[in-house]
Amino acid sequence: MKRYHQERERTKRNYQQHLSVLGRLVTIAGGFEPGRFRKRKPIGCGRPRCRLCHYDKIYGIPTVQDRIRQQRYADSLREFLDDLV
Repeated sequence: MKRYHQERERTKRNYQQHLSVLGRLVTIAGGFEPGRFRKRKPIGCGRPRCRLCHYDKIYGIPTVQDRIRQQRYADSLREFLDDLV
């Protein structure tokens, strides 16, 4: 019960996004089941190897967060090496 209440707002928001994208198809197919889409993205197709939805993961393109993380690592390594010399 604790997890249900902690994720309630997130689940409700996710369900509303699915309704806005898919419209009436969700209400006809599943009724009111907000937890049904808990671990899915609203626009994704659900296939993890789909080249249209997950092209960055398949082809190894770094995300913005990955690029920032790599840049911070390079900067900290450069500062560390400069302090040693």
